[in-house]
Amino acid sequence: MRRLLAVVFGALIGGGLVFTAFEYHLVRTDETYHLVPKKQAGLTDAYVDIRDWPASQWNEHTTLAENMIAAGHGDLVGGSIASGLLNDIIAPFQQDASEATQRWWNSEQE
Repeated sequence: MRRLLAVVFGALIGGGLVFTAFEYHLVRTDETYHLVPKKQAGLTDAYVDIRDWPASQWNEHTTLAENMIAAGHGDLVGGSIASGLLNDIIAPFQQDASEATQRWWNSEQE
C-alpha cells in the first residue's frame, strides 16, 4: 500500500510540474525568480535565465518578451535591451582605447 501511495504522490507532483511548465515561464533575473503566465500553453521557454541577455537574444524569444510585458515585467525586458545596446555602442571604443594604450606603452618601452 505504501508503494502505491508513493507512486500516486509522485504522479501528482510530476503532473503538477508539467502543468506549471506548460502554463508559466520561470524567469531568473539578477535579484529573483518570476513566474510569468504564458498566453499560449507550450513547453517553450519553461525556464529562462535572462541575466546578461543582449538585445539579439530577446529577438529570438519574442513570445517571452510579450508575456513578460503583459505580466508587468516590461522593465526587465527594456532594461536588458537598453544595456545591451549601450554595450554594443561602447565596446568598439573600449577596444580602440585598449589598443591605443597598448601601442603607447610599447612605444614608451622602446
